[in-house]
Amino acid sequence: QRRAVEDHVWIVHMPMASPPLAPNSLTWVERGLETLEGTGLPDGTKMRLLGMISAYTLIDVRMADDARKAAPAGGDKAPVDYPAVLREIVDIDQFPLLHRVTFSGAIDEKPEEPFDEYGFDLDIILDGIEALIARAS
Repeated sequence: QRRAVEDHVWIVHMPMASPPLAPNSLTWVERGLETLEGTGLPDGTKMRLLGMISAYTLIDVRMADDARKAAPAGGDKAPVDYPAVLREIVDIDQFPLLHRVTFSGAIDEKPEEPFDEYGFDLDIILDGIEALIARAS
């Protein structure tokens, strides 16, 4: 889904007053339901899980697209250097934990591949779904 939406990024800028009803969207839901078949989860929960994954994907693509549009022409840098801004505004007394993270260099790490960060986040979501399935068994 992530790659498909990235190829048709205009989708993330459409109003989302109702769920997508296009044939490819319905096929994606059908495949998701097939994947969750036999898990012991109620059908309503399965639909909510698919909706959660889809929503996360749409948000991720939208943020990436907005960042690309806001980037300086011909450059691959983000329009705002978030770590640099945080280093300027985060007060150690008011935000001691955020200050530590900001100055540790941890937020400067960038994924090697474009989908690495998305894949990491999706793995966490899927781990949560796996735990939900285990509790339902």
